[in-house]
Amino acid sequence: MPLQLRTRRSVCRATGALAALLLLPACGTVTSPGAPDSSPSTLPACPAPVDGQVPADCVPYDPEHAMEQNERYRDRAPLDDSAMAGNADALEQATAALEALGEGDEPLTEDGVERALADVGLEHVRTRGDGAGGVRFGVGAPAGGCMVGSVAADGSVSAELAGVILDGGCLPAH
Repeated sequence: MPLQLRTRRSVCRATGALAALLLLPACGTVTSPGAPDSSPSTLPACPAPVDGQVPADCVPYDPEHAMEQNERYRDRAPLDDSAMAGNADALEQATAALEALGEGDEPLTEDGVERALADVGLEHVRTRGDGAGGVRFGVGAPAGGCMVGSVAADGSVSAELAGVILDGGCLPAH
């Protein structure tokens, strides 16, 4: 029995190797005559110099631009005028409900902020502590876009209407 297993494995390895050799030429890049070469560069990337010539042994890139693009997920889409107008009443109600949290004797909590916003008809509220005793929030607004803001530890409220984050949702990642 061990002899048969060894033979079967050898045949499988040989078949796999043969298949790889036969398919390998099909994995190459085909370029039509006169078309620019679209194969990836084998040169390493290097930051573009501020002054002077780009070295011939690398492909230049702008590191500052690359870092800016890496943070774009936090940017917000624009919110049109009709959504702003359609959400004005909800923003007023939400702000009043959040301000009422600061008037009570109960400590400010994420659950309290979620309840206050749910009580004025807002659903799927996301909250996060701000590290200073306050709570940040983000929630989809009834007429589109988002209602975002915070309730500070002293009870002061900051709330505004805004577009959805490019990464999705209303409350950005940490």
